[in-house]
Amino acid sequence: MHSVFSKVLEEGRTYPQEGYLDQNAFESYFGAEDIFVGVALPNKVLGETFETRETSVEILDAKGTRSWEEAIAGFYYVKPNYPGRSSHICNGGFVVPSINQGKGYGTALGESYLHYAPKLGYRGSVFNLVYVNNTASVRIWEGLGFTKAGRIPSAGRLKTKDGEGEDTNHLPGTVPIWKRGEEPLPPGLTEEDRPMLEQQKKWEGYAGMAMESCATKTVLAGGAGFGIGAFFSLMSASFAYEDPYLRSQTQTQAQLNTTQKASAIFKEMGKGMWTSGKGFAKVGALFAGIECVVESYRAKNDIYNSVASGFISGGILARNSGPKAVLGGGVAFAAFSAAIDTFIRREPADDD
Repeated sequence: MHSVFSKVLEEGRTYPQEGYLDQNAFESYFGAEDIFVGVALPNKVLGETFETRETSVEILDAKGTRSWEEAIAGFYYVKPNYPGRSSHICNGGFVVPSINQGKGYGTALGESYLHYAPKLGYRGSVFNLVYVNNTASVRIWEGLGFTKAGRIPSAGRLKTKDGEGEDTNHLPGTVPIWKRGEEPLPPGLTEEDRPMLEQQKKWEGYAGMAMESCATKTVLAGGAGFGIGAFFSLMSASFAYEDPYLRSQTQTQAQLNTTQKASAIFKEMGKGMWTSGKGFAKVGALFAGIECVVESYRAKNDIYNSVASGFISGGILARNSGPKAVLGGGVAFAAFSAAIDTFIRREPADDD
């Protein structure tokens, strides 16, 4: 495998490494996680499709009397493409020896990858570098249902097919780095439009900073809380006035005409909406402001922000009722915040 990979690097057209990798460097790169090796059964012709199945054939029996160079149809690694919270997305690197290319082994390895990667616990796959001149790989992955997430221009300094110089037809040079104020303009704009575009970007940046500030989040949460509280109060008031029993209790309204009754009802509903809205606004603004400060301090976005913010908010709201009420209010609000945050962060089912 090391010998085959060294020849691939020497060709300089599919992998980004430059220069020779010794045995230890190859094992560290290619063998960091899981490796799958495909051994072609002797006198076995690969059909149009690869049948994914487990087999009990021993590797030495599959090799037979052939050399390893003849027996190995190809090999690939599977490893996490990203760390931590995105480690369920994997990446793979594939190699088919030159003497076995054009026999369908690349597709077989690809279907093997789709079969075994989920068994290792991965839920998605992203290939970081599939050069456009690697037409065989592009054809294989498109045939297996992969889609192109994007194309990076000038992403590699690749050798030509004959090994002389670099391939300037597909990926010339390096990725360009533009000076500030000299970046390429969007289609349809000229240099005369650049000052307007720069000004627009500046104001968009200011707007983004404002929306991310704790003061803005607090005000928006307070406004939303006021609207929710007022709406709930309006609904409950409308149900109350439709209750015949409650209407019979308001005997003083019997002496009022229709206009006076309507005025009294709307005035009472307005007071209730104002009181309820203020209460909801206070809770929403308090929680949002504290959560923003906690998140900014921790520089993380996780459930612990909601739990800590809920505990502090609950304690502040119950501050006038004694130490036990402060502790109880904080614990209750923290539990409620954790439940809501867990529901929001839950992963959708596979069939959603």
